Amino acid sequence: MTDANDELPSYEDLTEEQDEIYNLPLDGNFLVSGPPGSGKSVMALYRAEALTIDDRTPSILMFNNVLKQYTQRHATKLGIEDNVETFHRWLSEFWRQHYYVRPPKLGGGEWGYDWAALLSQFFNAPPQPGALNDLLIDEGQDMPLDFYRLTPWICSNVTVFADENQQLRDENTTLKEIEAAIRATRHLTLRRNYRNSIEIAKLARHFYAGAPTGVPDLPTRSWRPGPMLTHYNSDHGFVEDVTTYAKTYGNRRIGIAVPTKRLQIRLLNQLTHRKVSAETYVSGDARHSRLDFSTPSVKIISFASLKGLQFDTLFVPELQLAPPDVTSAGVRMRYYVVTSRARNELYLSYTGDIEPPLVRDIPAAILTRR
Repeated sequence: MTDANDELPSYEDLTEEQDEIYNLPLDGNFLVSGPPGSGKSVMALYRAEALTIDDRTPSILMFNNVLKQYTQRHATKLGIEDNVETFHRWLSEFWRQHYYVRPPKLGGGEWGYDWAALLSQFFNAPPQPGALNDLLIDEGQDMPLDFYRLTPWICSNVTVFADENQQLRDENTTLKEIEAAIRATRHLTLRRNYRNSIEIAKLARHFYAGAPTGVPDLPTRSWRPGPMLTHYNSDHGFVEDVTTYAKTYGNRRIGIAVPTKRLQIRLLNQLTHRKVSAETYVSGDARHSRLDFSTPSVKIISFASLKGLQFDTLFVPELQLAPPDVTSAGVRMRYYVVTSRARNELYLSYTGDIEPPLVRDIPAAILTRR
């Protein structure tokens, strides 16, 4: 399988391990795991297409809105863009459709569902089995365990695509928990890395935190220049370099991964001021609620929304803001997710006089300093 232009592979290009997933029975519960770049999202889309050909109406669920928008671009090519939805919106619509009210919540936030009350409602008045559709869940490690415990009542069949390496939130579900909760008849694993150059894959491996999914086999595709680390005196120099790059390589999909909303907006304003086509997504902000992934503008994305995305070129600035405890599994996992978003070129940078602990121990053979 090739992702040279960030496009879906043809059926003829699917590998043997991907063919095995594509040829799974349409009925049954399955778990598919694999590290970043192994093609989980691609196989979720192709399985959804196969289900629609069988006159079914599957729903492809994901946790965040950015991944939904990104996935819909590919889903449109298969005619299944309307089947892509966020987990929260789908659950809310499902509940209103069957029980005519919003799903019950606890007082602890917008998405704090009262899972005990949901389960009780299903026991007392379960939906008719004929009214249930198939579910395909992408980045399934992000969904709560209680959600998976409800699957016997909310869908006819479920296939979950997940990776324990890619946990950016505290509330995550392990592969073992998912497999048991959905009563999976098979657990299939993808191993190959179809996204990264070998240079980027080696850099991302430095942050591997030891999750059961494992790291993908190293790719053979090479791309120069390899990952680079740059020191800036201020973010002015960083913005100038991104401006030059974006205007030189306007046809490339360029991303900037940032840890804070404040940095998102600051970089957006600075790039826009320099007449660079740039956009960002900020949850709850109507001014920044849509991203056009069909155009190669610079996308400024928060760490929390990066999973499932990929870019030809990725910039990761302000590494001095990273937590100093580089032995923390959470910190390593976060930057494993971040760095593995880049296909061809990866530019890390920091502001200040001291190289951040996060990258200090990475060998020069893997990360070039400049």
